[in-house]
Amino acid sequence: MSHSPPSNPPTLNIPDLNDHNNFPTFPSRSTASQRQQQSYSVSQRQIQDVYDRGHSSQPQASPVSAPPPQVSEPRSSEQSGSRSEHSEPVLELTDKLENILCQSDDGEYYPHGSLESLLTVDVVKEALLEERKNLVSIKDGLVSAKFTEERIVEYATKICTPMLRQHKMPDGSTSKISSSFCKMFAILVRIRRCWDIVLLVDDEICDANLPLIAVFTGTAKRQSLRLRIDPETELRCFSNWAKVPVCHKDFESHQWATIAPFFSKGEENNVKLYQLSPKDILPWSCVENEKPVTGGYSWVTHVKINPKHHNFDESEMSDGTFAVKHIKATIYGLATNNNTTVQPVTQDIAQELLQDFKREIEILNMFSNSSNKHLIQLLVAFQRGDQCCLVFRWAESDLLNMWKTVKRGPPLQKSSLRWFLEQSRGIVSGLFKIHNFQSTFDRTADDELTSSGEDNPKLFGRHGDIKPENILHFVSKRSTEELGTLVITDFGLCRFHSETSRTYLPTRPHQRTPTYRPPECEMKGAMISRSFDILSLGCVLLEFISWYLGGWELVDIFVQYRKAPNLLMHGFNSDQFFEIVSVGGKITNGPQHIRVKLEVHEFVQNRLHTHPDCSDIMHKLLDFVMKSMLVVEGNTLRGQRANCAKVQFFLNDLCSDLKNIPTLVGTPRACENLEGFQPDAVQILLTDESLRMLKKRPTEVREHGGRTIRMTEDERDSSGRRYSRTSPRRSNTSPSPTEELSSDYR
Repeated sequence: MSHSPPSNPPTLNIPDLNDHNNFPTFPSRSTASQRQQQSYSVSQRQIQDVYDRGHSSQPQASPVSAPPPQVSEPRSSEQSGSRSEHSEPVLELTDKLENILCQSDDGEYYPHGSLESLLTVDVVKEALLEERKNLVSIKDGLVSAKFTEERIVEYATKICTPMLRQHKMPDGSTSKISSSFCKMFAILVRIRRCWDIVLLVDDEICDANLPLIAVFTGTAKRQSLRLRIDPETELRCFSNWAKVPVCHKDFESHQWATIAPFFSKGEENNVKLYQLSPKDILPWSCVENEKPVTGGYSWVTHVKINPKHHNFDESEMSDGTFAVKHIKATIYGLATNNNTTVQPVTQDIAQELLQDFKREIEILNMFSNSSNKHLIQLLVAFQRGDQCCLVFRWAESDLLNMWKTVKRGPPLQKSSLRWFLEQSRGIVSGLFKIHNFQSTFDRTADDELTSSGEDNPKLFGRHGDIKPENILHFVSKRSTEELGTLVITDFGLCRFHSETSRTYLPTRPHQRTPTYRPPECEMKGAMISRSFDILSLGCVLLEFISWYLGGWELVDIFVQYRKAPNLLMHGFNSDQFFEIVSVGGKITNGPQHIRVKLEVHEFVQNRLHTHPDCSDIMHKLLDFVMKSMLVVEGNTLRGQRANCAKVQFFLNDLCSDLKNIPTLVGTPRACENLEGFQPDAVQILLTDESLRMLKKRPTEVREHGGRTIRMTEDERDSSGRRYSRTSPRRSNTSPSPTEELSSDYR
């Protein structure tokens, strides 16, 4: 069920793409000269705005002879502006133009190159010869109506032959574009005004000038077609349409079918951002019986792009289809052809979503063309009215659905464990690249100066939402790995932060998945850290190991086993890995205590370690995850959790160990009696909201009877307020990639 629009909804400042002075821009992006002054740790990244729908980058169609005529009865719909009964060649041509139209979810369009292939010099010549009595030419102020066959051939040749012409773009830049008049001629044929092509050729109004914009003039507010770069000036070539204003309307309507975008990937270190009109017809259709995948403030559709409208390498994909991520940057009713439900949002959130879209493009652009195959590659981005979209290759599934549907290999088979370890190491390597990408751009309100007083400190990346749904499963045609490749995606929450970033308080609900988010999210004064991702990844690895040993059934058992009422979420059942506990059975306004759930320890110890297919390598990995990744760090207790480098080196060692083992054998550990066992708890200060929620159910808080890592009085005072620039705290800085290769994590 879709939501009804709210009454008197606020209006978003979404630019009208028909207004050449109001094309959407990215104010946060620097100019070319400014970009040259910025310092990056990798080669320069830029975003290339595309205003010509990619037509300048599409391959030129080779003219071919027109197919044999297939005459059919012309449509009976009334056409305005005709000054004569149309001849047989024109009617045949009209039918052929109808027959080569393709259908998309947005409407009908001409595939790239189809008009150029159909409209040969001979075809155009025959049509003009039959309309000779209507042909008029205006050159140098002289009107000429005398058209010999030789002169008609000359015009037909100009219409069909692409030539390089200098054109001004809506953003003020100029570019040489190879263009003919074939699209103009096709539009005029469809509106029964084919003879007017001569006037367009005389004024050099060619295909590269499309789309023309409709300007309402006079007291009657009649439409008049103008150039986008000069909407104030009337076009002389349409001056004889003054008495048939419907021609302007018909031309404006039919032109969109001729200019469907051609999508191409930018050169290395560049991503293309297409600026489209809401009227642009996208050359794709949603895959049948596929419903959009909705989450948060975005949704993903599965589409098949017409192969003539992109140059992406389909051989790398499983089935040649694509994923389009739509950002819900609207107040209400951003309708799609799949009846996607759209949540109403406020004006502030809408503007924040637009900023997220800009940021995600910038971040994806950093890692596009990366040699790391475990990071998602952005193919292209576009804005179409209030739609903000990103295009990627379509994955078979995400990691969660892979666990549910893909049959795993035998756990004690070396090839199976090798794939598991290599994919786990690959995910960590992708995360390492994010964590150690250093940049001085994208400073936001989340960032402060470093304690050293630098005015422009280096910023380090973090993903912010590691979970199975954000790890995609690709099965490539060219891959030798039977189970495919796992790839990190969804950089919508990715941020760059300095080593002393201030508290990050999300302004939108549910920005992180509760199951995998770190306990720091509930702490007052908690600091932004790359360590957040490590804990989330540790949670994912425990479920990944469960799948490897026992399939989806064991994963589901693990989820159900650790489910319990979450007192910070109105008491609803949650499968989070952590819990708030009380000491002495009291909830006070002071520090609280948090720990890894007892059920997590029990499941790992007595269901995973005791599994008959659990080998020595898997035992080592389980111990490492529990002792080095699922570590609670308090308000001031920092650096206890492993960083990305340590995890990566550990997995490298496991891969080396596997090579030296001739045969894998299961070495299950004996079940342990955990009665009376209590995990360590860390003393923390909760946020005011979390403390308020906790006090609503004080009797439901589980009592802690184990060891507690307490805060000192100084720590309590410092965690209750923002850190100052000189506040001492343990650094959790990862060494550079070069340093890490020679360092020892032990």
